[in-house]
Amino acid sequence: MQFKTTIPVSEFKEYQLKVLSLVPIEVTVYNHDGQVVEQFQTESTNNYYTFQTAKEDIKEVICDVIPGMVYEFHPVVQAI
Repeated sequence: MQFKTTIPVSEFKEYQLKVLSLVPIEVTVYNHDGQVVEQFQTESTNNYYTFQTAKEDIKEVICDVIPGMVYEFHPVVQAI
């Protein structure tokens, strides 16, 4: 399944990410230099995630499927 969503930090108001997916996805947080500053996999039992990195240090957040996992539906991600 092809799915990769890039969310610029300007889209976040409450500094949270909402994820609806029965299968984990990978979330990668990049700083302004293009370096990975935070990375984690979501859980089907949790829909809301708050970043550990300060908002001013984030350039964008990229959400992607995990290779080898089976997804029946596209994950839904939303900047909150």
